[in-house]
Amino acid sequence: MSVVSYLNDMFFPNLVEFITAPANYLDMIWMTIPLVAIFLVMEFYFARYKFEELGWGSATSNSLVLFFIFIDATRHIYDLYGFDFIYQDQLAITIPIVVFVGLMGLTLFIMNFFRELPKRLAFFLSSPLTINYIAYTAIFLVYTEAMLDIHLFLAILILYLFLVLLFWLIKELFPEAKIAENLPKLKKSLPKIKLD
Repeated sequence: MSVVSYLNDMFFPNLVEFITAPANYLDMIWMTIPLVAIFLVMEFYFARYKFEELGWGSATSNSLVLFFIFIDATRHIYDLYGFDFIYQDQLAITIPIVVFVGLMGLTLFIMNFFRELPKRLAFFLSSPLTINYIAYTAIFLVYTEAMLDIHLFLAILILYLFLVLLFWLIKELFPEAKIAENLPKLKKSLPKIKLD
């Protein structure tokens, strides 16, 4: 199979299904609109205020998003199947992913709360893009009951890498807030306080 035929037959259909799922599965909209809105606001916030970083408090609260998605995904599966979900073949891959998302959210929350991870790793894993993308992926898999095969996985991964690159570029080109120019002067003018 050539690269062009692979892209046409496998990659693009999976990518389109992943992106347009909320239009085809309207129940997804209730979870995806807040995720997308928060993601966009925070990405543009950090693009405008380049001198700020995520912070441990924001990282801790962001990680809870994954746990809330786990709760919603569990509710959705239970609403559809009750306790018979264990007999559903199409959920054989989805349920472990949902459990993984819940455990990841809980683990990240604890690690961020106690500041156990290296700062750069914690802030990357808990960034709005990473958290909301994982959350959207989990919602997509649960609500559409799509089978996560290698082709869908590649489409999801490549779109994520594209978004990382796109928002890095936006942050580089986005005009910085005027306060950034005065921040070094402001820091110098503040009195130094000794804490004994």
